[in-house]
Amino acid sequence: MYKNCLLTLCFISFSSFLFSQEPAHIHYGIQDGLPTTQIYQSIQDSRGFMWFATDRGLVRYNGYEFHTLTQSDGLPDDVVFGFHKDRNDRVWFYTYNGGIAYLENDSVRVPSFNDSLIDKLGNTVIGTLYLDEQDTIWLGSRWQPRVVKIDPTGKVHITKYSKGLSQLRITEIDSRGFIFGFSGEVAKSKEVLLQTLGGSYVFQLPEVVNYDSPIGCAIKTTQSFYCAQSRSLFEITSSGIQQETTLADKVTVSLFKDKQGDIWVGVYNGGAFRFKQGNLNSLPDNYLRDYSVSSIYEDEEGGYWFTTLFAGIFYVMKPSLCLRVTI
Repeated sequence: MYKNCLLTLCFISFSSFLFSQEPAHIHYGIQDGLPTTQIYQSIQDSRGFMWFATDRGLVRYNGYEFHTLTQSDGLPDDVVFGFHKDRNDRVWFYTYNGGIAYLENDSVRVPSFNDSLIDKLGNTVIGTLYLDEQDTIWLGSRWQPRVVKIDPTGKVHITKYSKGLSQLRITEIDSRGFIFGFSGEVAKSKEVLLQTLGGSYVFQLPEVVNYDSPIGCAIKTTQSFYCAQSRSLFEITSSGIQQETTLADKVTVSLFKDKQGDIWVGVYNGGAFRFKQGNLNSLPDNYLRDYSVSSIYEDEEGGYWFTTLFAGIFYVMKPSLCLRVTI
């Protein structure tokens, strides 16, 4: 859908990008039909449409124009933080204070248990969402020490973590997914609790980490988890921290693993870093370095979507083809 226009852009603009610090890209903003420049996450549905979570609704892009869904279209809340695609290709999303919902074609469907969920969440802000193979819904909290489970009958169960100083908590649900959250003891902890299918493990985080901000993220690979907290990025397994690095003066806000096995890190006011083949000891490429990259996503055609907190959306056909050149 998007490949031809970017391929043309790469070849036409190649000479000008020889002296540039960025790959050829398309930039989308309010002038292109976005309702806001504050974009949190993106995902592609089974029909090839792109969807974007924003602070002013849910946005669909069909390759030609943007269309925004808000509460007037059935959204439980206009602030949408993120997505999860389940095994039936339904796109679920979670909001700031409206619970969760999912997309059916272009219509919003709010599950019958959502009012009960909102009531039981209280001031808990959802940070991650996952549906297992039994259609049980799991929610991770951004700032509260609890796990939310919604069984297939729609009953909401909330489990509070035991008291302790573990700050980052990663809970593996099955071989496909996990949820991620915080214990609430943001400023005091230097630990990560990893709960896998094989057992629970507590590890010390690097001492260089700045613990003043409850910003963190994690992704799962075949053999391990990559996690980030503040400026610290590390790979962890049940055997401990396998590798780690620190991004100087940059707060990490997003992580992504592409189809080539590269690990992408989005940072606040620092763009996106790519560690090839997940090697955190290598010198990463740096893209869009003046922007706060809230998420990175690779679509089915191999294109990359970079969402930002203040500057809308950037699309790059393939970073490996349109990589910056320094001379």
